[in-house]
Amino acid sequence: MNNLEAIIEMWKKDSVIEEMELGEASRQSAKLHSKYLELYSVNKLKLKKLEMDFKILLRDKFNHYNGKLSRGVG
Repeated sequence: MNNLEAIIEMWKKDSVIEEMELGEASRQSAKLHSKYLELYSVNKLKLKKLEMDFKILLRDKFNHYNGKLSRGVG
């Protein structure tokens, strides 16, 4: 559910403001901020993990093709 299209659809529903109920919309803004900050934080952490995994893979491949990777016993 964290794909971009789903988040955009959620935002379209959440961003509608009833002009006659501005007080309620003001109270809802903190909840919406929390919701989208959590989505951002979770996805940012996923990105960091993927970047670290990629760097480890790149390092291992570099060491393997340069003959620096130790061979397993067996």
